[in-house]
Amino acid sequence: PSNERQVRRLADKYGLLLSGGSDFHGDNKPGLDMGRGYGRLFVPEDVLDQMKRLHSRLLFTDLDGTLLRGDCTISPAMRESLDEMDRLGHRLVLASGRPLRSVLEICDALGLPSSRMLAIAFNGAQVYDCGTQKTLWESRITPEDIRYLTKEAAKMQLHIHGYTDDSIVCKGLNEELRYYTERIHLPLACTEDLASALKEGSHKLLCIHLTDKGALERFRDRTLPHCQGRVQMVFSNDRYLEILPADAGKGRAVEFVRDALHIPAEHTFAAGDAQNDLSMLQAAHIGIAMSNASDAVKATANIVTQKDNDHDGLLEILNAYFGTSPGQAGA
Repeated sequence: PSNERQVRRLADKYGLLLSGGSDFHGDNKPGLDMGRGYGRLFVPEDVLDQMKRLHSRLLFTDLDGTLLRGDCTISPAMRESLDEMDRLGHRLVLASGRPLRSVLEICDALGLPSSRMLAIAFNGAQVYDCGTQKTLWESRITPEDIRYLTKEAAKMQLHIHGYTDDSIVCKGLNEELRYYTERIHLPLACTEDLASALKEGSHKLLCIHLTDKGALERFRDRTLPHCQGRVQMVFSNDRYLEILPADAGKGRAVEFVRDALHIPAEHTFAAGDAQNDLSMLQAAHIGIAMSNASDAVKATANIVTQKDNDHDGLLEILNAYFGTSPGQAGA
């Protein structure tokens, strides 16, 4: 027993897989059975459970433009395949630029299996275990950088906002926020000083311009040198410039989840459609671009789906790599 305890400690310390044998070779050795030997020799079932987990695969998927159709729903065929994927022991990880509360709202609305599911929110600045309902990792932009960025956005007459755990922190309701909150259903906390209202920082800031991507690019080029090494900026679409902590990003979150679950890199798949998905596709073993993805995402991906998000393009991946039954795509 003391040797076994020591081996377990070492395996836990170095993230190694345990195995065990009972010297079972069939009926020619009476009293021996699978997992149970002579005397007190017994191989606990958790050893087998760990082995099974290493056979599971991880699917990291963006929500908008990837898993979700344009109306923020999924088809019955997609839902059935996701349920089957879960029953087969694979794990779904939702990776979105949305705030965590919005990601969980989507899970509830779609009835996605949540006990074994993880959520990557704020473009990789927060990793959340839906089963234990606990944050596993997070990073935030500091109040000092928030103060600088909001001041510069005001000079350029650009909308910018941050987040608490349960609200959007902004200067007030405007056309950009009306557009944004059509899909992101969070209450507004209005203030003239975002930095003071976000004393603990913000998982991300979002700068929005509904018609001029060039204005967002000029803001990025003007401010990023000042915050170099502390923040990064990526587009999730032509209207949204995402401002993230430098150590965040969907790719960073993929690596964290993979290591935390002790899943081999070869068992990781990631699907997306926009610039903020690039690091995720690069971090996974197999990167998947939707047929509706940008050219840059398609160039990075290992696979491009034949169909777009409105016609269950991701179903092709579930059927081919996760053992789900072929459904009627687009049903």
